[in-house]
Amino acid sequence: IWPIGLACLIDSNKNIFKNLSTYIFILGISLSTIFTFSRSAWIGIFLGTLLMYGKRIYRYLLALLFLLTLVISSTVTSILGTQMQSVLKSFIPQSIWMEFSDFQYSRISIWKTGLNTVYNNPIFGSGAGSFQQIYIHETGLWKGHSHNLPLELIISYGLPAALLIIIPILIIVVRSSRKILLNKNKVSIFDKSWITSLIVLITSQMYDVQYFDGRISIFLWILISGSTNIIKE
Repeated sequence: IWPIGLACLIDSNKNIFKNLSTYIFILGISLSTIFTFSRSAWIGIFLGTLLMYGKRIYRYLLALLFLLTLVISSTVTSILGTQMQSVLKSFIPQSIWMEFSDFQYSRISIWKTGLNTVYNNPIFGSGAGSFQQIYIHETGLWKGHSHNLPLELIISYGLPAALLIIIPILIIVVRSSRKILLNKNKVSIFDKSWITSLIVLITSQMYDVQYFDGRISIFLWILISGSTNIIKE
């Protein structure tokens, strides 16, 4: 909903008092996203803002990203000295910097197990929800899914079935992006926010699978269906 909120902000007039509710809404979304302590959600904020504003803001986002990376790196390590690290740890909430220092297992290990599973059962898959048992057997750690939605589909149902789902969605994303995001002519800011929301949500499924939450999956299919209408217009 962040890109759609930005569209409301861009579409509004410059009178602060007339658009107070819009500013409160945007502030609420940004603060709520920060306090989810979800790295995926933080990436979504950056990606959504970049796609909505494009060249007008990417330099500022890169500078902000560099600054945040420096601060977090200095918090979890002593690259700027132990005294600075102590100051930053006392200032930045532990729930935030711990997200970058306390990794039980890496995505690479999870994906490697997933790819090996696909290699062993490429056509019909290993069965729905089988990854968690395979991962427990190989590593002794529990993980509910493979942290990549296309990979999860292939593991569960095999390559043919997964491709029948993935390819049409990919075509919709590419065609709608070309029509709206890459269009040099003026386009509807709300169409732009719609496509941006779809890209942000699909991107998040590449390193996690929030799709198993019913609210997320419903929202994803609404965005996909709306994008097909944008293509047809």
